[in-house]
Amino acid sequence: ADHGADDNDRISHGVPDFGLESVVFFLLQVKIVKHAFQRAGGLAGGERKILTALAQYPAGRTVQQVAILTGYAVGGGGFRNYLGALRSRGLVEPGTPIRITEDGLSQLGEWTPLPTGRALLDHWLGQLGKAERLILEAVAGAYPDALSVEGVATRAGYEAGGGGFRDARGRLRTLELISGRGEVRASALLFG
Repeated sequence: ADHGADDNDRISHGVPDFGLESVVFFLLQVKIVKHAFQRAGGLAGGERKILTALAQYPAGRTVQQVAILTGYAVGGGGFRNYLGALRSRGLVEPGTPIRITEDGLSQLGEWTPLPTGRALLDHWLGQLGKAERLILEAVAGAYPDALSVEGVATRAGYEAGGGGFRDARGRLRTLELISGRGEVRASALLFG
């Protein structure tokens, strides 16, 4: 088939050539819309999760705690990108612990504070994965007494030396819901 010069100029290897001007115009539009969205208080879902977690803990949280609270991997690119964007916009303070700023609270708008006392325990039991939930139930059931690691494992239905049990205990300690390594105790915050 005979193609005219105009067709060959616009199509190369089956891909339309929109021209540099069109691509630059499109990218500028994307940047303008993104900037307007952010100025209007728009937050990405991950940013909102992080700000909400920080609003619920005004004294701040460590990077690992924020990751666990928001369901992200601490080393994950998405989590790091959200946190970096919040820092660069002045919505969270730099350094550790990570704290929400007044601008961050303003951008966040409405959020639900954590419950207190027994309602806080119920909240966490509804949020945690199976292993963490069973461990917290076992330790909370003994409160104010502490349990041995073996006692917790038995009550939760796990092997005391198993990796899943050990990792779940570590996450609960990181969240400050339990304390202790040899003897494990539930946080007093869960009971009033």
